[in-house]
Amino acid sequence: RYQEEKELRSSNEEAMVTAICKTMTSITASSLTTIAGFLALCAMRLTLGRDIGVVMAKGVALGVICTIVILPALILTFDKQVEKYKHRTIVPKLTKLSYFVSKHAMPIVAVFLVLLVPFVVAQQKTEVYYTLFDSLPQDLTGIVGTNKLGEDFGMTTSHFILVDEDLTATQVSDLCDELKDVDGITQVVSLDSITGPGFQTELLTEILQSGGYKLILANSSYKTGTDSINNQLTEMNDLIKAVDPNGVITGEGAMTKDLIEVADVDFKNVNVWSIMAVAAIILISFRSLSIPVLLVASIEAAISINMGIPYFTGTQLPFIASIVIGTIQLGATVDYSILMTTRYREERLALRSPK
Repeated sequence: RYQEEKELRSSNEEAMVTAICKTMTSITASSLTTIAGFLALCAMRLTLGRDIGVVMAKGVALGVICTIVILPALILTFDKQVEKYKHRTIVPKLTKLSYFVSKHAMPIVAVFLVLLVPFVVAQQKTEVYYTLFDSLPQDLTGIVGTNKLGEDFGMTTSHFILVDEDLTATQVSDLCDELKDVDGITQVVSLDSITGPGFQTELLTEILQSGGYKLILANSSYKTGTDSINNQLTEMNDLIKAVDPNGVITGEGAMTKDLIEVADVDFKNVNVWSIMAVAAIILISFRSLSIPVLLVASIEAAISINMGIPYFTGTQLPFIASIVIGTIQLGATVDYSILMTTRYREERLALRSPK
């Protein structure tokens, strides 16, 4: 914009002042929408989102300050060098494309909406994984060992169950028998099942009974993060609560199930908050009800396409991707829509036709 204003103004300083003033609306709106997109991650109960959101929002704010304060000073200071080494524009102006889009607006919108449908459907079917193991090299010692346990002993996932130490040996034994009947459970071990009623072993007691709880170990043949193990955990939890209302299950499988439930809520919260925040900022900036709808809709369409592509390529995404991609892509790329719309309105105020 500075280069454009230099051809119209009497001095470089005046050109810079005008350039800053004329771009301030788009810069402010663009930066605030990006910041809002990142801050929407703070709506996540998973605190990883808050950590990412605050740092990224702070980074954008600092970037904007540098852009409107330091960058103009640098350009004016080194204007002679900039002019000396100026070369022709490498990026083409795409004049033919511009005329084509302007002349065929309605058909382009219609074709776009038709093409968007399969991507929206595909986005809902893109596979997501929640287990850290799936994203690590499979030749790591720990993963090789875990896979070996699964192959040789059927120990794909281990559940650690805590029940009240006041439960009798008979109650614990009956509970273990019921847990063994749950689909996918290969082994159940407790202090009472090892020693038998009335038999005391000091070492085992220290390991399997402490802090007011007795420990029961249950091995599962199901993989963590799957529907099979989540259903298994639900059935096991019902059996445990029937014996001890305060009993709990922990371990990788249970924690991953919690993570899935938290992530599902986080995904919805982040999407809603990011869209509302971005739309509100655009509404205030442009003083229009229709522009926020059009701008947000265009980027949400791009997000659907982006998230639908993995389904067609057979790619699994980590769960965090589906949460952060939407809000980051919305906050960061709506800037282009804001810039385009700001300039379009400026040209309309200059009494040019919509086309």
